[in-house]
Amino acid sequence: DMQRQLLPVVRTNSRRMENLLSDFSVLNKLRAGVLQIKPKLDTFKNVAMMVQKRAEPQEAELGRVLNVDVPTGLPMLQTDGEHLSMAVHKLVENGLRYSPAEGGHVDLTAAADGSTVVISVSDNGIGMTPEEITKLGKPFFRADHDAVRAYKGSGLGVAIAYMLIASLGGQIRVESTPGKGTRWVIRMAGMGVR
Repeated sequence: DMQRQLLPVVRTNSRRMENLLSDFSVLNKLRAGVLQIKPKLDTFKNVAMMVQKRAEPQEAELGRVLNVDVPTGLPMLQTDGEHLSMAVHKLVENGLRYSPAEGGHVDLTAAADGSTVVISVSDNGIGMTPEEITKLGKPFFRADHDAVRAYKGSGLGVAIAYMLIASLGGQIRVESTPGKGTRWVIRMAGMGVR
């Protein structure tokens, strides 16, 4: 009985260790400039579906919701969809983790601005101060907040997202208010409207 009770803890810690090793590997490859980027024509709708699938375990574990609203007909992307979905998922994961236990949610949307695809990841979580925003993208940075300390994170997720988006030729900016949530905006050059 005791072994059965401890099995979920072992499983959770094993998953956390596997994710940490994967993050270190990606970060090291990005820093060394050896991460293989394999661009091909893709739609952001496909990328969003990959993000949604990646986020399902966190949604279930945390009891929070990811809402995805990506219209068809957006400009095509010449990108590495796997790496773009990894970057967007890192932002979604943060939003799910640091949103309220009751009614916590993250909204993933996209729109066209001419031939540019504008991706938005918004949450109703703890938000960030202007000082914390200036430190984003630095590996191992974690905000000094009770909700952040409550989760055993590495401080690599946002840094990886920033570096991946830059490697894919995209731009990222953030808007955040303490206690009211955060909105990440990613701009990716598209191939024209379909």
